Formats: sequence, structure tokens, C-alpha cells
Amino acid sequence: MVGTLSGLKGQNVVSVVDERIIHEIELTAINHRRIIMPKKAALSYDEKDLSKGHLRKLTALRKSLGDDIADKAFAEWYEKQDQPNGALSDENAELLASTLWPLVESNKLKIPKTGYVVKRGRGRVVVEPAKS
Repeated sequence: MVGTLSGLKGQNVVSVVDERIIHEIELTAINHRRIIMPKKAALSYDEKDLSKGHLRKLTALRKSLGDDIADKAFAEWYEKQDQPNGALSDENAELLASTLWPLVESNKLKIPKTGYVVKRGRGRVVVEPAKS
């Protein structure tokens, strides 16, 4: 270190050494933060596969919240939105389907392709043929 400092004429050697030490400490802190910081999680969606509306929602979120928070929020929302194979999203509809399906399989109940409309009346359930 003496050899590198001997060529400095007119400068305060102590301040140069202090600057170098501070610089080394800053580099160590930066490298230390890189090690500790968690890696960015892979997104659960591919932007190329998103619809136009989904892309608009994602860009709006990014503009208002920032990239990191928006990506996490959109991924969480997108997972809730995608229903595999058009599955029922209503819990009551799922309960009705699971209750009626064994009767349909045993041929005790026949549901036409046009279906039925189920309504709630005054203390009762009203079932009407669906209008086609």
C-alpha cells in the first residue's frame, strides 16, 4: 500500500486511505446485500399467454404499484381467476351438482340438455324448465 500512496503528491494521504476504506466497506455491504436478498420468485404466468384484458390489468398495476408488488399481486389474482376445465366457481352450484350427480348416474333423475332453473321461493325451492 505504501508503493501506491507514494506517488500522491499534494494530497492528504490519510483522506485517500479513508476514501479507499470507505469504498471497500461500501462494496462489501453491497455484496453482502446481494447474498442476503431473496431471489425474485418465478412468475406463475407467462406474459405471452395473457389476454389483452389481463395485460391491461397488469400494466395498470405496474404503473400504480411498481413492478415487484404488481407482479406478486397480479400472480395471486390470476391464480384465483383461472378455473381448470371450466370448473364451477360457486360453492352452492358445486354442492347442487355433487348432490344431483349420483341420482343422474343411477338413472333416477333425468335432466334435459336445456336444463332447469332453480330459484328460491317463499320458504321453498322452485324448479322450472329453462327457456331455450
